[in-house]
Amino acid sequence: MADKIENQEIKINFKAKGSKSTPYNVCFVIQNNRLFANCDCKAGRFRQLCKHKIDIIAGDESRLFNCDEKEKLNHLKNVFLKYPDLKRLTSRAIRLKGAIQQEEYIVEVAIRRKLTNQLKEGVTIYRKNI
Repeated sequence: MADKIENQEIKINFKAKGSKSTPYNVCFVIQNNRLFANCDCKAGRFRQLCKHKIDIIAGDESRLFNCDEKEKLNHLKNVFLKYPDLKRLTSRAIRLKGAIQQEEYIVEVAIRRKLTNQLKEGVTIYRKNI
């Protein structure tokens, strides 16, 4: 069994890529043997689990806004690997990321198929009365 993180505070901040040009601030804090994660994206402000936190926990370098933060990401990974609970958290984040990508793909294929069929069959255009 791994030792608890006694009398230690670890704080690691990241700039994460989002859908806009401005990065989001993602912060991981280990304090009193507890991990906290915050993000200033819309979901994060409502204390929801967001893709930025998931991707960083999963170790996804492509989510980093600054390439020079790879060393910090590796440090976070190493901290997570030391402790079984955090290691499980990483595994769950990786599985969740995969499930989200699979679901996005399924939705994308369905929408693409519907759009393709509509364009093949022709889209009826109704004149809107103003």
